Amino acid sequence: MKFTLFLFLILPLSEIFAFCQIDFTQSNLQELDAALKHKRVYERTKIMHIDSLKIILQRSNIQPNKKYDLYVKLYEEYQLYNYEQAYFYTEKMLDLATAMKDKNKIIESQLSMAYCCLNAGLFKESNEIVQKIDVKELTLHHKTALYSFLSKLNLDMSNSIMVEPYQSEYSRASIKYSQLVIDLQGEDNPQSLPHKVNIYRCQCQYQQAIESIKLQLETMDLNERNKSLNTGGMGLFYLLLKDTVQAIPYLCYAAIADIKAVVKETPALCILAAIVYDKGDLQHAYQYATEALADAEFYNARHRKIEVGDVLPIIEKTRFDIINKQRQWLVDFSIIISVLLVLFLVAIIVIMIQMRQLKQAREINKQQNETLKQINDKLKEVDNIKNGYIGYFFSVNSAFIEKLEYYRKLITQKLLGKQYDDSLRVLRTMEIQKYREEMFNSFDQIFIKIFPNFVTQFNLLLKEEYQITLKSAHVLSPEIRIFALIRLGVSDVESIAKFLNYSVHTINTYKSKIKKHALVPSEQFEQEIMKIELAG
Repeated sequence: MKFTLFLFLILPLSEIFAFCQIDFTQSNLQELDAALKHKRVYERTKIMHIDSLKIILQRSNIQPNKKYDLYVKLYEEYQLYNYEQAYFYTEKMLDLATAMKDKNKIIESQLSMAYCCLNAGLFKESNEIVQKIDVKELTLHHKTALYSFLSKLNLDMSNSIMVEPYQSEYSRASIKYSQLVIDLQGEDNPQSLPHKVNIYRCQCQYQQAIESIKLQLETMDLNERNKSLNTGGMGLFYLLLKDTVQAIPYLCYAAIADIKAVVKETPALCILAAIVYDKGDLQHAYQYATEALADAEFYNARHRKIEVGDVLPIIEKTRFDIINKQRQWLVDFSIIISVLLVLFLVAIIVIMIQMRQLKQAREINKQQNETLKQINDKLKEVDNIKNGYIGYFFSVNSAFIEKLEYYRKLITQKLLGKQYDDSLRVLRTMEIQKYREEMFNSFDQIFIKIFPNFVTQFNLLLKEEYQITLKSAHVLSPEIRIFALIRLGVSDVESIAKFLNYSVHTINTYKSKIKKHALVPSEQFEQEIMKIELAG
């Protein structure tokens, strides 16, 4: 497990735009373009390697340690390629490590899971994971890994928040944890160099950071990923020092290395898009920005999506303005050289404009009709539910009031006759649970009437061996009754618990049990429930 990854973060894009007085080397961009053309080839190779690991994993006679190592390899393959799959295998690692009662593997699994969340921009979740780790029981290696992670986490949060005093607080926290690593490893230990670079970066000492990176590249046997991170870091620091001539080759090298390694969680292309845009190379700027956005969406890296979202609209607006100017110039030129045909051209232009407007109007009308249809369908659904349950609640409330009135008169009569023991017996004979069951039965019958296919559609979302069979076609099980309320729009857990006379913990347990065996991700399960249609 390699937890001493280099601690670098993408610069604020507003700073990049400010420093882009560049004279970049066209050959570097040509190499990058060549790598982009072969991007799909590199990805197919990676997928084939992942599939080969999965085939080995499917063997039934694998020892736990061997299986754990395979989970680690699959996590490392997905770590910077796809967040969902990477997180899935960290869960497998943690489950197996827990079953093996191996403390070292448990800690490694937790740190891997935290890094996975951090790469996806889930800062809060990654912090919550490492907070569960007991520092007192850690070895020197794991302490170094934990402090390295906390240093990177605080650096990422500092750069993401961009608001004082919190940005400075996170920077100071990042420096603190980097210094803890240096204290553990020793000032002269090569493993301390990345943390020295991080301290220089947080203190805006960019030239010292560059010198430290050069020292790393000269003295440490780095793998290709860490070479790419260090090289990209040098490019960023040169950019901050306004030396874009030096920055471009390093950033191109980092971007090419990421493409060949099929790294989707990377800032290099986005930074290059901003640089070449400032130079006026809109074609490359648009290409790099769209590639960076596609990578961010594939990985599901939230902070990278935001970063690309700051660049791409500016590039697209400039492209649109240039296209408009070119069109206007062509129109003006045509009018000048075609004076004798001006009236004819005007008529043609007017007709074209009207046709375009008519087409746009039709498209708008079509979209509005689709929107109205969706609204009408939703209103129809709400109306059907309302009509069904208004009658249901009137009936239930009426019956309940009649029973209360009956018991009120009976108890009043007993009390007036000073028949206190009889009054107590009357109270004890009130079968509250029976009334509640009658209410649930009425609720179930109305719901099944409105959603006759609910149970069938609900089971289609579950694995076959965990599908639910009702004891009666007209009585829902507690689990299905919970999701029936969710389908009716009751999403608040406390409201569901009060209605069903359960504790909030019980409701959450039922929900987790169902989602655990679902065919869809747990976070999408309730969305799929809401798609189940009522009776036609």
